[in-house]
Amino acid sequence: MLGLPEEKILRDLPVPKEELTALAGTYDSDEGPVEQFARDGKQHYRLPGTPIEGVLLRQAANVYAGDTSEIHYLVRPGHPTWAIVYNGGLMMDAKPRIK
Repeated sequence: MLGLPEEKILRDLPVPKEELTALAGTYDSDEGPVEQFARDGKQHYRLPGTPIEGVLLRQAANVYAGDTSEIHYLVRPGHPTWAIVYNGGLMMDAKPRIK
């Protein structure tokens, strides 16, 4: 009503094991690499070479969010092909690194 941004409440939906496994790996973008991995049934991220690490909470199928970011994964036949990252008002794209 006052034109203030709406406070977003993050969900913490259960993550299917297949989804955790499929999304794990390293994603490359113009901003640098990000590692995604599973720990304790949750999706985690780490910026290689830095102490930056955190948890991403599942919002919907292949959609995760943290304090300031939201990631939408495009998954085709069980493997991610692209990730769109919204972080602090910026939109970035990332591709999974081929193993």
